[in-house]
Amino acid sequence: MKKVIDEAKKIAGTMELDLYLTDEELVKQNEEYNYRLGHQDGMKEGIEQGINQRTEEMVISMYKNNIDINTISQITSLSVDEINKIVSKDK
Repeated sequence: MKKVIDEAKKIAGTMELDLYLTDEELVKQNEEYNYRLGHQDGMKEGIEQGINQRTEEMVISMYKNNIDINTISQITSLSVDEINKIVSKDK
């Protein structure tokens, strides 16, 4: 509970400080905040793309090694239709 109260005090203190910032300073703070959010979103998107790419590579490898599509589906949690789409892109 103390942590929550301390965090609330920090936020309230920041809000009080914001009252004394110039418009330019507020704009700069907003830009920096938006940049950090955009950077985080970009990192998440990149990680997701990497995971998807690796999943597709594994699906193709399993398919080329004659593993049954239903087994690939069970292993990857992808539907048979999704697997067929991945495999058809590789051809």
